[in-house]
Amino acid sequence: FPMSSAPPFPSFPNVVGLMSGRLRSPCPGTLFSGAAFLATLCFLIGMGLWGTSAEAGYFYVASIIVGTPLLLAMKPWNATLPRAISLYAALYVGFLIMCIVHVWFRGASTGTIEYAARFLIGLINGLFFYHLVGQDRQALFRLIVLVAGAHWAVAVAYTIYAGVDFQQLSIVGGRVGGNTSPISYSMLFITSAGILALSLADRIRPEAKRLPLTGIVIVLGATTLAATISGSRGTLITMPLLVLLVFALLWMRIGLKWSLGIAAVGGVLLLASAYAVFGRDPHMWTTLWGYLFGDPDELQYYSGTSVRYELWAAAISLIPEQLLFGHGISSMPEVLRHPAAGLPEGSRLLYYGHIHNEYLDLLLKTGLVGFVLFYAPMVVALWLAIKRLANPAHHLWALVVMWVVGAQLIYGVTSVMFAHASTILQFGVYLGMLVFVVAGDEKQPVATR
Repeated sequence: FPMSSAPPFPSFPNVVGLMSGRLRSPCPGTLFSGAAFLATLCFLIGMGLWGTSAEAGYFYVASIIVGTPLLLAMKPWNATLPRAISLYAALYVGFLIMCIVHVWFRGASTGTIEYAARFLIGLINGLFFYHLVGQDRQALFRLIVLVAGAHWAVAVAYTIYAGVDFQQLSIVGGRVGGNTSPISYSMLFITSAGILALSLADRIRPEAKRLPLTGIVIVLGATTLAATISGSRGTLITMPLLVLLVFALLWMRIGLKWSLGIAAVGGVLLLASAYAVFGRDPHMWTTLWGYLFGDPDELQYYSGTSVRYELWAAAISLIPEQLLFGHGISSMPEVLRHPAAGLPEGSRLLYYGHIHNEYLDLLLKTGLVGFVLFYAPMVVALWLAIKRLANPAHHLWALVVMWVVGAQLIYGVTSVMFAHASTILQFGVYLGMLVFVVAGDEKQPVATR
């Protein structure tokens, strides 16, 4: 990669350089080059193992420790950041400050601060690598793809290894979730799968399409298999968005015929997976019908579906009580004892820590203020991505941002990212790096594919 232009740190060879096609010969700055190589390698290993192994955190922290003095040495304050990145950072700083206020004045857990800080740590990762590659956005994007590919391969391999009985060729009964919850774990590898699948779709040309198309089918097939094993319905429903985005990119690259074929393959894989995963709760649709059009009091069946409906109803009743600032980040489950919730003593809901819906959960706990601070940075990223759609060379960047944000927005319908440290950091890192890719001066030269 071309390094920051500030002497004495010119370019250096590293693992990511293999992806850039712009590897140069080593220069003097041996100590800096070695430390940069170590920081990059630790980052790749840490993010590659994320959610699968507890040791991932050690590698990730090591990359931060080694990279911090390097970032300071590159003097990033001498470069002018695009206003959109400053806005993105300011909004998450606001969210962090709100969490600190909740800790100091509303009795929230101190762990809330560490959770909120992960969004900003991901942005620091983006700042570090953005300057390390000499502000080459194409090179930075290739690093993101490399990270996503490594993480997807490790997560899917682990899931298949732990969840398949190879002698009977059947799925083992327990849901596989790495070192975290199967719900958040599923979201982790599905997010990485989307980045990888879209990148493969972008490599397709009319004269060279068989190998990338095969790669896309393998990624979609292995991902749906892993999603079936992990068994998360809420994360599986993000996959139609991925199929749609891959279809759109293929249509732009090689026309309607092949894109429809891949979309059909993806649809069949999703239907097969959905049949297995949604079959875990055969009463789900009956329960939904009962809540919408029947008498919920007559429903005695206990399931993840019925619990969600009851939690959502309680939250909708409680939110107007503290609409602006919420009841407190750590108010669950005590807030469910509020008379407005309408829950009887001994209710099974009084042991839950979140609402299983991120939108209602944030409104309940942080009010409109927290809701806006949490989602506004995503809106900024989507706005930047939409602007990139005007340039055919940047379609891939735009669609990847749409996938990372869109998948999270869909995931939030049935679960809560802010309840899982693993999903917070992965989302923070992916989006924190991607904003450096899609933001910036349109006149800034960009390396071609």
